[in-house]
Amino acid sequence: MTEKFYWSPVYRSLRDNWVKHSDVYLAERGTICAPPYLYLHEQESKGTTESNKLYSMRQTRTSFLAITRIVVSMLQSLFFRSPIQLDEDAKDLLDGAENNIDGQGMTLQSLMSDHVLVNDLLYGHSWILVDAFGLQARSKGDEQMAGLRPFMTPLSPLGVPDWTIETADPKRAGKLNAWRRQYELEASRANLREAPKLEIRTDEYLKTDTGFSIGHYKTEGSVSDIANKNIEDIQWETASDSAGAVDIPLPEITVASLRSVDWVYDLVEENLRHFNLRSSKDNIDYYQAYQKIIVYGEGVSDPSIIKGMTENSVALIDRANVGVAFVPPGDSTALKEAVAESLDMCFKLGLNQNRQLPQSSKAVQGADTMAEEKDNTVAAIEAELQNLESHINEALGYFAEYKGVKDFEGEICIDK
Repeated sequence: MTEKFYWSPVYRSLRDNWVKHSDVYLAERGTICAPPYLYLHEQESKGTTESNKLYSMRQTRTSFLAITRIVVSMLQSLFFRSPIQLDEDAKDLLDGAENNIDGQGMTLQSLMSDHVLVNDLLYGHSWILVDAFGLQARSKGDEQMAGLRPFMTPLSPLGVPDWTIETADPKRAGKLNAWRRQYELEASRANLREAPKLEIRTDEYLKTDTGFSIGHYKTEGSVSDIANKNIEDIQWETASDSAGAVDIPLPEITVASLRSVDWVYDLVEENLRHFNLRSSKDNIDYYQAYQKIIVYGEGVSDPSIIKGMTENSVALIDRANVGVAFVPPGDSTALKEAVAESLDMCFKLGLNQNRQLPQSSKAVQGADTMAEEKDNTVAAIEAELQNLESHINEALGYFAEYKGVKDFEGEICIDK
């Protein structure tokens, strides 16, 4: 029996922007140096063999400066200037798990600074899945003997295509009623002589009267295949290694959510503008940075000759009806200035310093203006740090539930 799944309206409305933000941040050359990011010039958009060749040659010469990634790295340093702190209750609960919070060697500090914060900045959304291999142990000794412990896994919003939240019950307002994630998984192999095979999996979490259930499904294809299909046309079947939905006797679906506003929307757009301005400037410099001397007229129609002043064309100058034209070098000064202005604007937008003077300006920024800009940036960072702190403490509460600790009051604190 196959099943169908869908995208939430929020995911559907934001997905295109999220994909763009992810592509610009990751800056993979094969993705960025191609449509729709590397804009076609007029002479490259005619669909002819020659126009396609022109675009292909420009793709080869073009490089992308990953300004968005640079700015995000700077913001990571600003947000987490000091290590996060655990109070005594949180230390006792985690019992060293902060050094391997996801079961694969990631520290709690790295989870927050390298994953949760980056997702928040790029998408304005973050998810932390709290899970455990098995249910609660009866005691800490039983837990250690069985090897049971919870884990926290940060998830990109692009991998969480659907969810619903409670809106009717005031006691559960804002809590998840259903949640679905999608990911790529390498199928198990009996031995290393079998070729690796990737499967697309989706896990459906549903709130129930006694807790919540988890159903595991799979489909054929790759992530790119799935991305190019209509979601409603994809057929999912129960994963063969799953015995069906698993019931978890905990009060809520153990997924912590953060919904904010992405910081990099304007930065990403300006980063792409800078990229295309620089590509255009480099293109002009490549073709027109020097004077060209062209011979034209009768006897010079052979494409192998009409290339400029060469030995072949020099010999034709004395012929009748043959002329010489001089093509002056192209002036890319205006584009050069636009590239510099755009680079300056990228850092202004990314660091919330919109009133800073351009680097080329000879004026001096007023002390009051500089102080006001700094205060605005600090205030914005402090407000977002509060959101991040609430986010990780929601996940910590779910971690406590998996360990059988009720009414947990410990906290993780982020220096503001």
